[in-house]
Amino acid sequence: MSIKNVIGMSFGNNTSVAIVNQYEIIHAMSEERLSNEKNTKYIPLKAFEEAIKILHKLFPEQKQVDVVISHYEVINMREVKYLYDGVEGIEGKDFMSGFHGILNKIAKKYGIYVESVSRVDHHLAHRLPACYMSGFLSDKEVPCISVTANGFGDGRSATIVDNRTNEVLAQVDLGSSLSLVYQFITGCLGFKEHQHEGKITGLAAYGKPTFVSRFVDKLLDYNSSMGKFVKNYKHDYTPKQINMIMQELGIKEYNTNIVDFDQFIMLKWAVRRLYLDLVEQ
Repeated sequence: MSIKNVIGMSFGNNTSVAIVNQYEIIHAMSEERLSNEKNTKYIPLKAFEEAIKILHKLFPEQKQVDVVISHYEVINMREVKYLYDGVEGIEGKDFMSGFHGILNKIAKKYGIYVESVSRVDHHLAHRLPACYMSGFLSDKEVPCISVTANGFGDGRSATIVDNRTNEVLAQVDLGSSLSLVYQFITGCLGFKEHQHEGKITGLAAYGKPTFVSRFVDKLLDYNSSMGKFVKNYKHDYTPKQINMIMQELGIKEYNTNIVDFDQFIMLKWAVRRLYLDLVEQ
């Protein structure tokens, strides 16, 4: 079987690029490594060019490549309709054809042609590698399901899929995502969303769950028959809405103290690390 390498691109938080084939992951790199911007959300063109260089070096016989992109939300065509106006050598105003042109301008410098650019559903992108590596797909007669769970992706937070038919048996909509609540709480406490959620997890170990049950009761119900959380509000959660609930519960007054405590912990760690470095020397 001949090896066909494909380039995958992940948009959204911490954009990244990878080279994969039917046997292994050849290369993977986040755009932040080249742009020096932590958790960058910019389209990973620098990482793409680095991947093309590696592809050209390791597989000089491969002159064409397919590119697959995944994003955590549906691309707004109205916003990107005129994205490529005035860009030399780029034809077409729709996102996919314009983006295809930009990738080809980069790839052709290394003698490679980007044959196609396609987009894959976010949860499908999570599901397929697990299915492929599991070995469960060899017999189509054997019942097999897959479960994906993520903060959000293409309007859904989680799915249960029949791998034989690709039928979605159950799903958690974006509006009922626990991770989305977690993200907004991070912002309401004075930290950066998509970046400092891990800090909130760490700081939780130093506190007591004083507000947890009341806070969760205001936001969510657990539907045992459906096996999933269901939001108590008609509309999707927003940072403003969650902030109001936190104020009702008296949590807002802890905002500054939490940030100060986080800085104290970080300073304490830095001093300890400096001390250990000096001892080692």
